[in-house]
Amino acid sequence: MPSGRSKGTVFLDLRVKTLMDHSGGSLTGKRVLDLGCLEGGFSLYLAKQGAREVVGIEARELNYERCLLLKDLFKLSNLTFHKSDVRMVRKDWLGEFDIIFAGGILYHLDDPYVVLQQLSQMVKDFLLVDTHVALREYRIFPKHKLSRHITERLFEGETYFGRWATEFQPTASHQEIEESNWSSWGNAKSFWLLEESLVRMLMRLGFPNVSKVYNTPGYNRCAEGCPEGCRVILVAKKTWNLSSTTG
Repeated sequence: MPSGRSKGTVFLDLRVKTLMDHSGGSLTGKRVLDLGCLEGGFSLYLAKQGAREVVGIEARELNYERCLLLKDLFKLSNLTFHKSDVRMVRKDWLGEFDIIFAGGILYHLDDPYVVLQQLSQMVKDFLLVDTHVALREYRIFPKHKLSRHITERLFEGETYFGRWATEFQPTASHQEIEESNWSSWGNAKSFWLLEESLVRMLMRLGFPNVSKVYNTPGYNRCAEGCPEGCRVILVAKKTWNLSSTTG
């Protein structure tokens, strides 16, 4: 899976600032999972902040090879990469993590509930989610290719709302999918949850403390001209912590 991440400077990125803030300013002794790590830039930065271990997951072959080159170049023993679809991530494979960074991944999934369910079993402190969310009002943004109508979906008996998005055509070749960094890896359609449905889903999966990080003026995570609110950063914590902030 791709990360859907901007090419800006990592240490100035609001998501990284948020992650470090909720970590108390230090990753020392912490184990971090970076989902859809693309070429490994965020993973590298987090590893250099003193994390006990950072594990990056990337599905595309060329990106994965670049991740390995990065690891070899910086010779960081606390940095590990695996070539895998993020939908295959499991606790019995990778173990537990203090922090999971899901940057630009969730909206590329056809079944976000299953992946979040797996992540909830793996994370001990918090999950940082940076994702597009569906808006209730339909507006045409050609690059997103969202369905016109809101769809109801059942996940383990609970109703959630969102819109379907086209990732690639069913006839797309493996090479075309491999070269499309900003699309899903194995599913031709993905499901964008409404923000309130996503929050409710996280809380149901064992995150009682879900906070939203409000963007500073002029900071818009969506590069496709969508209105503010199309993309959100959420911090989902396993426990209540009255000393944490929302960025």
